[in-house]
Amino acid sequence: MKGREQKLTLRQMGAILCRAFSVSLRTKSAVTIAINLLGFGLAFLPVLAARKLQVFTDALQGYLTSDMLPLSTVIFLFLQVVTLFLAQELYAFLSQYALGADAIRTQRYIKRKIVQCQCRVQYRYIENDDGFQQKISFAESYAGERTAQSMQSLINILQNLVMFCVVTLELGRVNPWVVVAVLATSFPAAILAYQESDDTYHTRFKWMLEGESVIKQFIAMTRPEAMKDIRHSRSYPYFKRRWRKTADGYIAKKDKLARRYLLFNSAADILRNIVFIFVLLLVCGQVYREPSLGVGVVMLVLSLSQRLQKTATALFAGASAFGSDIYYMKDFFDIDHFAREETDAAEPALTGADICAENVTFTYPNSASPALNELTLHIKDGEKIAIVGENGSGKTTFVNLLCGLYQPLQGKMSVGGQPVEKALRSVRELLSVVFQDFCHYEATLRENITVSDKARTPTAEEMKALLHDANIEDLVAQQPHGLDEEIGLFSQTGNNLSGGQWQRVAIARALYRNKARILVLDEPTAALDPMAEADLYANFTKMAGNKTVILISHRLGITKLVDRILVFHNGRIIEDGSHEELMAKGGHYRQLYTSQARWYQ
Repeated sequence: MKGREQKLTLRQMGAILCRAFSVSLRTKSAVTIAINLLGFGLAFLPVLAARKLQVFTDALQGYLTSDMLPLSTVIFLFLQVVTLFLAQELYAFLSQYALGADAIRTQRYIKRKIVQCQCRVQYRYIENDDGFQQKISFAESYAGERTAQSMQSLINILQNLVMFCVVTLELGRVNPWVVVAVLATSFPAAILAYQESDDTYHTRFKWMLEGESVIKQFIAMTRPEAMKDIRHSRSYPYFKRRWRKTADGYIAKKDKLARRYLLFNSAADILRNIVFIFVLLLVCGQVYREPSLGVGVVMLVLSLSQRLQKTATALFAGASAFGSDIYYMKDFFDIDHFAREETDAAEPALTGADICAENVTFTYPNSASPALNELTLHIKDGEKIAIVGENGSGKTTFVNLLCGLYQPLQGKMSVGGQPVEKALRSVRELLSVVFQDFCHYEATLRENITVSDKARTPTAEEMKALLHDANIEDLVAQQPHGLDEEIGLFSQTGNNLSGGQWQRVAIARALYRNKARILVLDEPTAALDPMAEADLYANFTKMAGNKTVILISHRLGITKLVDRILVFHNGRIIEDGSHEELMAKGGHYRQLYTSQARWYQ
């Protein structure tokens, strides 16, 4: 984020403001717009109320010093003053109420925008390439709200400008020096508001990494799975010290900035309050010299002086903040500039489901060594493949490229005769995947399964067969509401599943996509107990059917059931063959399998 170091032209500012106003209009209700329009007319109320207060004060003085003015007139004037002041308070209340309602719409818009952005950008950004996550966090925490409030900010500035002009003219008619004194003491606060806004903009993103680190350390300490280790090892004091060290440093920086502006603003407030002594002396001296003005002019001047000071400060500070807001708006709209996945509606047709990798090389951002290095392979339609190898050998990276989450730096990955990136939607419709870090949806069991293909409406018999193939019939039977039981850590009943149960649900979710022709299972037995793993092996042939199957696993018990085994090592395929062929070869696969053989005897 370059912030204000990147100067914007007037044309760029205009384009940003036009987009921001469009966003702001979408987050406003008709009631808010009506209240804002009413506010321009009510900008004259302070002057009208001050004049009525002047007349009432003079009338009250006249009533008390003579019998010429009836009491009913004084009471009527008093009621007029009260009505005008109540009208101002009522408008302020309605404005705050409408803004509160708009804030909910604003947050909903920002959340939707952030989710849409994350779902559309290339996957490398999700893993924080180019500082994407910090920019998204900044947009969600600050920039989005400033953008959505842009029109309201401008309306407030214009309303304050109208009120400023009206009040200034009225006060200037009585005593111009009062206007000069009030405005002179308003400028320091405006300058401070601008400087504080500028510093806040720069420090918010600068400190965001530290703030996120504090939050993440706190979450890491308090998440349920961490509590087991922390309690067992009595490591809470250690983690507390780490968290406090990071948190104290972060809070100290924020406190230093806050204290500085608290001191400056307090001095500015004292100056703004002292001026009323000068204003009072000015107007009292004027009344002393011109008794015909009446005591009411004192009330008029004091009332309008307070209003002028408040309005001038709000106007200057609002204009300063609006200048900063343009940069917030730019940051918010900049998230649209991250490269998106190409999902062209006019994709080339796939011919079959063969998978080919031709001299594919891929290196993760900020990594020095390639995860895949000139990888070449061909998987025929309907083949059952197991990919094995140590951690970091490139197995999961191959799946990421096959799914189009990343694109090769060189070479070509294709499915059905078409490069994956050119037919992304078609390829993903062809694939059904259980990722190693699959999702736990806070929803019902049924929704956790059917979310993979919402267009499908299965019959009861089809669901029963699916549950059998995925070996989760017993899991569903244990739930009080069967498939309609809400599951997850934050479900209403707190009915969370074990790791192995969640994994079986994820497998069922992959199998539910019955039109997919390629089934990819990345570590499908990692969280399963031996019995569940054996059941998966027993059902493998029926589960796979005529689909192409790619199994990625450290546990080699299933490799006897596949057609071919690909042994990955340092991003390359070093062995390729059936279980019997590779065992006879006596190479790397035999060494891996022998080390695990006792598990499967």
